[in-house]
Parts: sequence; C-alpha cells; structure tokens
Amino acid sequence: APIALPVLTLLFVPYLRIAGLYRWPARDLRRLQSTARSPIITHFSEALRGLSTVRAFGEAERFVREHLNLSEASSQTFWFQWCGNQLVTVAIEVLGALFLLICAVACVYAVGRGMDAAVAGALLSYIVTVPMQLGMLLKRVCSAEIELVAVERVAQYSELAPEEGAGAGPPPPPPPP
Repeated sequence: APIALPVLTLLFVPYLRIAGLYRWPARDLRRLQSTARSPIITHFSEALRGLSTVRAFGEAERFVREHLNLSEASSQTFWFQWCGNQLVTVAIEVLGALFLLICAVACVYAVGRGMDAAVAGALLSYIVTVPMQLGMLLKRVCSAEIELVAVERVAQYSELAPEEGAGAGPPPPPPPP
C-alpha cells in the first residue's frame, strides 16, 4: 500500500523524538550505575582477600555495613534507570494507542464510505503490530547505545596512568638466615 509509507514516516517522527529525549539521560544513568557498582565489586573482592585479617580484628560488622551502604547507592542508581525506562515505555505505548485510535476511526469512516468490513478488520489486525514493532526497534537501538557505556569505561581505564609499583613483579625473597 503506497499510502502506508508516508503514514509510517509520520508515525516514526514522534518515536525518534522520544528516543532522542530518552537516550542522553539513560546513558548518563547507566554510567552512574556502572560507577556505583564498581566500589561494590572492589569492596567485596578486598573483603574476600583479607577475610582472615577482617575476622582476626573483629571488623566483619563494619565490612558488612560498608557493603550495605555501597549496595544502597548502587540500588538508587538502578531505581532511577528503571524509572526512566518505564517512562519511555509508557510514552511509546501512549503514542501507539493514539495511532491505533486514529486507524480505527479511519477504518470506521472507510467502512461507512463503502469499504468492505472484512478488509477493514484485516487491516486493523495487521496495524496493531506496527506500534509494538516500532517500540521494540526504538528500545533496541537505545539499548545498544546505552550498553556502549561499557566500551567508554574500558577506553577510560586504558588511558589511566599506571599505579605506583604496578608491574614491578613480586618483592625479592628475604635473605637466608
């Protein structure tokens, strides 16, 4: 149907606008989430490596408290990212519902003008999938861009100056008695 292409193009413009509004904050929130998760992983690995020392000095409760504080900060960033994701999902669904409403009204009008009702029903059954497919496309494209934050973090880590003593090898053995 040649008329479907301009209609889909007009429908795609608001989807692109929603994607543009969603991408930047979602990428920044993903960066924040990755940054908030790194201290948790570091803290946990340090606690495992020094487990006997932590137990010997009776600092297990302090380590648990620190870990819970780090986990709470990470949970907050995850919550904001989840809220942003749900907000864009609602916007996409509302836009899709408006598109379906306009198509349904146009089909009712066309049936009143002599279009076969079976054709209108078939048309509506196929049109129902269009907003869902466009929404999934939008989410996948935005998700791919958001996940590229991990590549940015690897690039940032590769540009860091080496820490003092890194790569120096093991310390020399003690002198014989």
